Amino acid sequence: MDNLNAEQERKMKTLNIALKRASKTYKEGETIKGVVYVNSEGELSLNGLSLTVDGTVKLQLSARSVGRFEAFYNSLKPIHVLHQQLELAAPGKIPSGVTEIPFVYTYICKHN
Repeated sequence: MDNLNAEQERKMKTLNIALKRASKTYKEGETIKGVVYVNSEGELSLNGLSLTVDGTVKLQLSARSVGRFEAFYNSLKPIHVLHQQLELAAPGKIPSGVTEIPFVYTYICKHN
């Protein structure tokens, strides 16, 4: 959440993200489902709530390739291929207690 004032920070206890299928790797066309849990001791005002999805690609060598591509591999850095922001909640108020905000995101590659 952006721009929390001191009073809101005092009221807020936790913000957790739970994924239905936690994986380090998602492929094109797969759907990422989850819930953001906001647990607060009092009502919170917010300017909105968003979730940022970032993706990178990194070359990994197999044991058979070692030696052939080391110079090439050492010069490569991870390539950033995805950066998208999902708006989960509009500006407003979150009530006291636990609030569940579900989200669904389907990764679709935008080819250049």
